[in-house]
Amino acid sequence: MELKKGEYMHLRTHQVLLAILVLCLGTTLAVAQTITATVTGTVTDPSGAVVPNVAVKVTNVATNLEYTAESNSSGVYNLLFLPAGSYRLNASATGFKQSVLGPFTLEVGQSARVDLKLEVGEIAQSIEITSVAPILRTESSETGDTITSNQATTLPLQGRNFSALTLLMPGSVAPLPTDFTGAARSNGRPFVNGNREQTNN
Repeated sequence: MELKKGEYMHLRTHQVLLAILVLCLGTTLAVAQTITATVTGTVTDPSGAVVPNVAVKVTNVATNLEYTAESNSSGVYNLLFLPAGSYRLNASATGFKQSVLGPFTLEVGQSARVDLKLEVGEIAQSIEITSVAPILRTESSETGDTITSNQATTLPLQGRNFSALTLLMPGSVAPLPTDFTGAARSNGRPFVNGNREQTNN
C-alpha cells in the first residue's frame, strides 16, 4: 500500500510523539527507583545563628570513602547520593571547634536530617559525639523498610511465600489471614496504609 505525502508525514509525526512519550515514561520510572540516601541539615553557632561556609564531610565506615559539601549562606548543607551504610560526619569552620558525629546508619531512600551546633574555639579542638540515636526520617512522611537477604532466608514463612515478607512493613495488612498460605488464593497481596491491593507497586 502506498502512502500519500501528507499521510506519510502524519504517520511520522505520530511515531515521533509516541517515541517521546515512551522516553518520558522511562525517565520517570528510573527517577522513582532510589537506591541511595541523603543527609541534610543546618549548621548553627551557640547563639542559634546560621554558619555559612562550613566544610561538612561524611565518611563511610566500611569503605572509608568520603563525601563532602559546604553549608550555604543559610547554613544549610546537602550530601546527596550516599550509598546505604554506616557513616561518620565531620564539620569544621574557622573560629569553631571541629565537630564529629557518628557512626550512624543510612538506609536506601532515606533523607536524614542532621542539624549541627558548633562551639566557638580552635579548629584543632574537637567535640566527638559517638552515641547517636537512630536518624529519623523527618524530611518525608513516607514509611518503609528494607528486608535484608539474611532476614528473607532465616525468617519463618509459611509455605516459604516471599510475598508474606511485605507484612513486616509499616501499615501493611493481609486482607484475609489465608492469603499468604495458599489456602484461599495462590498469591496474597497486602493492603498498605488503607489502600486497595490493586494500588500496590
